[in-house]
Amino acid sequence: MKVTLVLLRGLMRDKRHWRSFILALEKHKHFNVFCIDLPGTGELSHIKSPSNIESCAKYLNKNIPHFGMPVYIIGLSMGGMVASEFMKIQNKNRIFGIFIINSSNGAFNKFYQRLNFKSLLLIPFFLILSAKYQEKLIAYLTSNNSKIVQNEIQYWFIYRKQRKITTLNFLRQLYASSHYKQYLKPSENIVFIGSKKDRLVNFNCTEKWAKAWQSKYYIHETAGHDIPLDDPIWLIKILQSEYIRLNKD
Repeated sequence: MKVTLVLLRGLMRDKRHWRSFILALEKHKHFNVFCIDLPGTGELSHIKSPSNIESCAKYLNKNIPHFGMPVYIIGLSMGGMVASEFMKIQNKNRIFGIFIINSSNGAFNKFYQRLNFKSLLLIPFFLILSAKYQEKLIAYLTSNNSKIVQNEIQYWFIYRKQRKITTLNFLRQLYASSHYKQYLKPSENIVFIGSKKDRLVNFNCTEKWAKAWQSKYYIHETAGHDIPLDDPIWLIKILQSEYIRLNKD
């Protein structure tokens, strides 16, 4: 059975940053891939980013087309929050399930776990760096696979020259993410994925959120925050097994 995967990125990232993961997915013919930018990022970098996750989800609800096949959202970091909120408001049940990767929820997670304290201290420093060094710092915070990131960061430099997220939009996204809370589980078809070696978000956020909603979860032992970048093969195996299980259920 062919399924569509809607890919959602997080802070300061857009659909172009799925490049290497899409290349890995192309080896599996049963996946149809659809990427979308949220307001303030990528093709929409000229638009003001919403200051709350609910508005991001409403944008998604208006702009995800009907595919005529089972559809799953893969939401990384802030993208996971948007995916979760989307499941609460979506019309006509277009999305069958979601995979939430290295994300957090203020309803269940402490603020100092949602964003690593050391990373939080870097924000003022981050804002005064050049675009090139900002990308290098992002690479350090989100990836544990130096070989992959050495290749991928060259594309990130190009992306920043083409379309740059504004400082205001970055801060609005940070505010929206840090204030997000959702207590009620919006769907039974939710799978959580985290990484023990995430430098940005404590993996306990994934465990606690998943347990609060009694959802299935997986923990990677070595990958960084960006699991789709660090270990796409591991992630694709989970996607394959879970969409088969969810469709059976």
